[in-house]
Amino acid sequence: MNDERYILLREYALSAGAEDDRRLRETLDQACPDCSQELAEAEADLAVFALDLVPVAPSAGGRERALARIRAERAAVSVGPGSVGPGSVALSAAAPTAPGPNRPLAARPALSPASAAPAPRRAAPVLAALALILAMVGVGAFAARQDARMEAMSRQVAELAVSQRAGTARADEFMERLERAPHLAKRLRETEKQLADAADKLAIMRSADLSVIALGGTEAQPGAKGRLLYDKAKQRWLLSMTNLAQPVAGRCYELWFITRDGRKIGSQTFTPSADGVAEIMVDVPAGLDVTVAAITDEPIGGVAVPTGQIHLVGTL
Repeated sequence: MNDERYILLREYALSAGAEDDRRLRETLDQACPDCSQELAEAEADLAVFALDLVPVAPSAGGRERALARIRAERAAVSVGPGSVGPGSVALSAAAPTAPGPNRPLAARPALSPASAAPAPRRAAPVLAALALILAMVGVGAFAARQDARMEAMSRQVAELAVSQRAGTARADEFMERLERAPHLAKRLRETEKQLADAADKLAIMRSADLSVIALGGTEAQPGAKGRLLYDKAKQRWLLSMTNLAQPVAGRCYELWFITRDGRKIGSQTFTPSADGVAEIMVDVPAGLDVTVAAITDEPIGGVAVPTGQIHLVGTL
């Protein structure tokens, strides 16, 4: 068999189309009487591919339509023209109105002896099997592409989730730092003040002109005690007190400078800690001849003239 006829026979078996059908008829009209047998062999070769398919149950309507078509084509073959004598040419009684791959071979002009009439064609079952093959291949390829796309999308979603979590963590950390910034700044200022106070206290304690005065409790607070460190060179007092009771609501303690001539000059106000401890550092006004230090209880904010009881007192 030549290559062109070999290819055309298999294109016909695969129902390549009307144009291919026409070319096949032209070839068959000019070919040897064995063309019909070769076509049957081509269909048998291609039908083997259907054996590897997993059976799929067709829908009820599709199955009935396929069976009806097969019965109609077989009936057309069995009712074809009768045989003629040996050596004569067998032609169909009715010529086809239009070429097509699904008509039985007996309905087409063919050059063959009547005694060697071709067997009924199996084109319809083969074409159905091949169509099923193509459909399943197409479905499989589509499913594979969809699976690949879904897998790629899943990876992208996972990567976005990881990136979002990382971004959220960084944002939370940044916001936390912003929230802590004012507190950190306040703590820094407090620490700086504590360091400055500690340096001032140390300077007073190291002063060469230092006086230490004891303060005692009065009838208002007999258990209260105090100690005043007086740096005469810098005119600074460091007053430490213990066992002070908490003032009543709305009141605090206030330090007073009492001069030799009896003047009372208000200084710093304060409130002791929960355990009754208080420590203050004050500067003595220049030119003021202070002879007595006293602690009274006054309204919060202090007053210009003492109004409360004296709780601690000491003479310089």
